[in-house]
Amino acid sequence: MQNKNSLTILSYLIFLFLGIIFTNWGIYIIYMSHTYHLRISTIGYLFFIPTVIQALTTFINGHHLHRANIKKQITIALILITIAILIIAFFSNIITLIIALTIMGSSIGILVALPNFIIITIHSNDKFRKLNILNFFYSFGAIIGPAYAGYLLNIKWNWKIVLLISLIVAIYLAVLNHSISYKRLGNDSHFKAGEDSISIPWHSSIYLISTAMTFYVLAECIFSIWIVAYLINYYHFPIGLASIALTLFWFFIAIGRFSAKFFQHIKIYNYILLFATIALISNICVLLTHNIIIIFILISVMGIGYSSLYACMLSYGTDQLTFNCPKLMSILVICGTIGVVLAYPVSSFFVSKFGIYVALLSGNIILFLLIISIILTLFDKKNPHSPKNLMLSK
Repeated sequence: MQNKNSLTILSYLIFLFLGIIFTNWGIYIIYMSHTYHLRISTIGYLFFIPTVIQALTTFINGHHLHRANIKKQITIALILITIAILIIAFFSNIITLIIALTIMGSSIGILVALPNFIIITIHSNDKFRKLNILNFFYSFGAIIGPAYAGYLLNIKWNWKIVLLISLIVAIYLAVLNHSISYKRLGNDSHFKAGEDSISIPWHSSIYLISTAMTFYVLAECIFSIWIVAYLINYYHFPIGLASIALTLFWFFIAIGRFSAKFFQHIKIYNYILLFATIALISNICVLLTHNIIIIFILISVMGIGYSSLYACMLSYGTDQLTFNCPKLMSILVICGTIGVVLAYPVSSFFVSKFGIYVALLSGNIILFLLIISIILTLFDKKNPHSPKNLMLSK
């Protein structure tokens, strides 16, 4: 039991760390354009590199999770991300930046998948609630990150010094991981190693949910990357005030994830559809109003809408098979990563050609496609949650 609790806490803290790392790039991107003498959209294109590497790493690693040395993988990933951050902090040319982003992509590719795998494996009977808590810690990190980064940058700290602060968490995670003595999770009793997803044909709902995962992450990333720059460029906010929007967004995502346990009686597909609709409506309204107070309120509501979509779709997707399947879990995570991969080049293209407003507007179309994808799963008779399937079983 102690081992199980230690692994759960470690998973939560890894996601807190990732929340800090991912979200703060939406703030650093402005300063990076000055440091490297590049257009802000060009910096956005450069982030295509780590996201592609992240997706490839997650895909390759996903085929070996059930027999992987999790402790060693976490250690390697933390060492790699530390090296990447140190390179960015102490060097200021494009070549070293590309090298650092490549290293960071491979480390994040490992770190994103492992906590999800740990939680789904050791909490198979309570994964919906635990996955929401896991993602709550991600959003908590996304609150902490912009909060301290925005404040320190506002008082004229160098952005590279602010970036180095995140290493405090990385060092603590390395120490915590080293202190845990745990077996290979793939051999756990509830993991059926003999069953392979290849031997069981995947039905259409799996592919639709995987696509919806891509749409969710893509829409969320576009908003997180560009909302601060949007408020600065369109409303001339100082960096400290503009970063509050990102903090509010993730603060209310955290509230939504923490409160998800009170909505467990709602069918999971209805949960996704309801909250995706809330996110879509508030996202549209943010771009239609010019009152800053209303904008901040709408961003908060949007955070509630986005809050549990990732955990819900991961849970919804893994429920499609009758056994814990690391490959399916990895595919769902990879599809989310594809959203990150697409977010920077796609949104940077819109920013370059049409402006930040149009880039943010594209997020509305993507959210609408997410809703359509989930609705289509309800017509799949092989979907265990499908109303048609439930009626037939009765």
